[in-house]
Amino acid sequence: MSFYDQFNTNNLNSLIPWSATITKTYNLWTWYLNVKSAYLKKRKIFRWYIMRVPAFFPPGEENNILNTEELATLIHFPGRIPVPQLSVPRVGTSRGQAPANLPTE
Repeated sequence: MSFYDQFNTNNLNSLIPWSATITKTYNLWTWYLNVKSAYLKKRKIFRWYIMRVPAFFPPGEENNILNTEELATLIHFPGRIPVPQLSVPRVGTSRGQAPANLPTE
């Protein structure tokens, strides 16, 4: 899965999707039911992600140990716009000239 490739390395940790949560479609004549069940499964997985439900990995497999940056990337949604900090006022900046005694070489 391409989303998980950014966390994989050849000799360290790697993430793989749990096969029970991968959406599948089988027949064309049941297209509507498959699309609806796929939508419901995706919505359930998204709700689990929003509520931060821990993953139910199959027993007997190795656990992954992630550092803080990897955990933050998995748990926090990347936003398109930054969250405004109302309690911290924005400070204006201005450009100044370079110092006169700055070495050139």
